[in-house]
Amino acid sequence: MLGNVVFFILFIILAIELFKNLKKGIIKYIVFALVSPHLNIGDFQISFEIFSFFLVLVVVLIKDSSVFLIYRKYLYRQHLMIYFIVFILASLLAVIRFGSEIPWISFIAIFRVVCLIYMLQYVMKDSPEETIDQIISPILFINLAVSIIQITVPASTRLFYEFYYKTSLTPLEAVLKLGYFDRGYGTFGTPVLLGVFSLLSFAVYFGFFVERKNFKRKYLKLISSIIIGLLALSKTAIIGIPSILVLCCILSFLGVIKVKNRKVLLLPLIVIPIFGITVRLLERQGTAITWYLSFLRNPFKAFETRYDTTSGILANTYSTITSNWMLGVGGTPLANDFIGDSMYTGIIYSTGVLGLFIYFSALIISTIKNLKFRNATALLCFVVICLTGFGAPIQLHIISVPLLAYMFSKSEEVINKEHKLGTNNKL
Repeated sequence: MLGNVVFFILFIILAIELFKNLKKGIIKYIVFALVSPHLNIGDFQISFEIFSFFLVLVVVLIKDSSVFLIYRKYLYRQHLMIYFIVFILASLLAVIRFGSEIPWISFIAIFRVVCLIYMLQYVMKDSPEETIDQIISPILFINLAVSIIQITVPASTRLFYEFYYKTSLTPLEAVLKLGYFDRGYGTFGTPVLLGVFSLLSFAVYFGFFVERKNFKRKYLKLISSIIIGLLALSKTAIIGIPSILVLCCILSFLGVIKVKNRKVLLLPLIVIPIFGITVRLLERQGTAITWYLSFLRNPFKAFETRYDTTSGILANTYSTITSNWMLGVGGTPLANDFIGDSMYTGIIYSTGVLGLFIYFSALIISTIKNLKFRNATALLCFVVICLTGFGAPIQLHIISVPLLAYMFSKSEEVINKEHKLGTNNKL
């Protein structure tokens, strides 16, 4: 199968790069994990992220095991390791109390993401901005191209089904039966994650624009971020992008962040025409873009299907949460509880209020540090993770790893600057 050929080509490239240049190899791993087809063996599928991780881990341990040093001051990522321990304890208690199965897959998944944050911060020591751009840019342009093909070429359904279908990603199965893509799915196998990535990408590049960071094709990257959100017909992107723009205006007015680039005022002149053209083309393709745009008039209506206590898809989980509010019930859902559509519900359900506090303490304390030097991009990373969390469980997902690592890296830069200033003052 073509997908398997592409999979192994990317795996070989990754293996060579890891031994040649560890930092570039780690970057390639994250990029490939988000764009590579899955490996298909009969009825079994395995993602590039899972298949390649232990190779990456072994090479990192051999070449520079100091990446995983834990006992250093002010490393906020250590809070995530504590969260992982709480998750394990909650899951084991659920086995005793409810007879749940031990969620080994969830254990490995969280461990993998925490390790990736450690690895990526190691890469970001030199230049956090350059590193996160090297990760997001190729994923962004590949998904723009893939989404356009999906919407304009109906015959592509079989190809992308073979590339990205997994039993845990049922949307592609529905598309195959339909015979065409009614919205963009990108390389994620679901429009939900494509919309999430659109918003994450927009937040990063808009932050760079506000801070006047030098990076190539900045207008193209901002516009591409908006376009893939529209192609995905994503409520997350459609509501989230204007929310970020409004929030930036408010924070700038209050003096929380400083807009260093006056060209930001020209963005509407570029964005609005591109937005209108994209919407018009999607209407001609017969998509439901007009219906999704209606959520701009009533954004809170988008939460009804997820958070309504009577008819929402999470309605059956609330009794479990209220009965186990302190520590949650671990990684195995009880009975018919559904927890897959919300970061907040997922955290409280699995680790309770304790887990929620530990997770957000890492993000909030890091953000407070970043605000001391008005790091607009780092602040937007925090904001966008909070926003996208309403629509997808991205708390510890590879799609959010670059932003988490960037936040922590920038806050550690602040700490180092404060330490140097303190040392110089003593001298």
